[in-house]
Amino acid sequence: MKIERIIETPIDYFPYLNVSGGKRREVITRVLPIRLGYASNMPDELDALIICADLQGNIQTQRGIELLGEHLPYKLVEMLPDLEGNPLPKRTGVFLCGDLHAQLDKRGGLGDVREVWLTFRDFFAWTAGVAGNHDEFGSQEEFRSFKKASNIHYLDGEVKEINGLKVAGVGGIIGDERKHFRKSELRYTDMMLDCLAEEPDFLLLHESPAVEGEGLIGNLSLGETLEELSAAVTVCSGHCHWRDTHLFEMKNGTRILNADAKAFIILPEQED
Repeated sequence: MKIERIIETPIDYFPYLNVSGGKRREVITRVLPIRLGYASNMPDELDALIICADLQGNIQTQRGIELLGEHLPYKLVEMLPDLEGNPLPKRTGVFLCGDLHAQLDKRGGLGDVREVWLTFRDFFAWTAGVAGNHDEFGSQEEFRSFKKASNIHYLDGEVKEINGLKVAGVGGIIGDERKHFRKSELRYTDMMLDCLAEEPDFLLLHESPAVEGEGLIGNLSLGETLEELSAAVTVCSGHCHWRDTHLFEMKNGTRILNADAKAFIILPEQED
């Protein structure tokens, strides 16, 4: 399966609360763009694929302040029947590429994101993904239990077959390994190469590869490593925002989908 194109104009937006940057911090309303994309060779077991990353926002409810990612599935499942092919929720998979926590008293911070994963899983066929550097998963025991939950595919150096797709993932970012969900550059790259050796259809990362000379920010080492590969893969990432580019194809055929603060619904490419 390969993502062929992304439609630039969003088909909808989902509003959420966020803390503004700069010296004067205040709660503001932003919108998450939801875009359509099309892929070739989608497995027969799937009608659609949802891809999100960096859902760092909050929703005000009667119960209090909740995470954006706990409410986005409600919106997406309502949209599916109106899309071409009428994709069914239980024939739709989900990729989450990290950083699903947010709070309104400050930017950043750490928090438990298990409920986001589980809500997506409950609405759709399964949830696969990687951790971001702002994500927590409860205690060690709770984390182990979460990773064993049905239709949850937490990836960090693993490759799994899911509904006809071979999916790999490496979580966290490159940095001081003493800090939360950070790996040395050598360890991160080695894990990525080990995953790619199994020739997955998709490689899920939280750290975004940079593409030199294209103005696409991220980690240059990861970008150079991907550029040197002979085999093509679709990389889905977050962490660094590509404002005007969503899908980029490298010279070797590898495609990078930047999902930072975006949501994509990927449908099968229609044959002429």
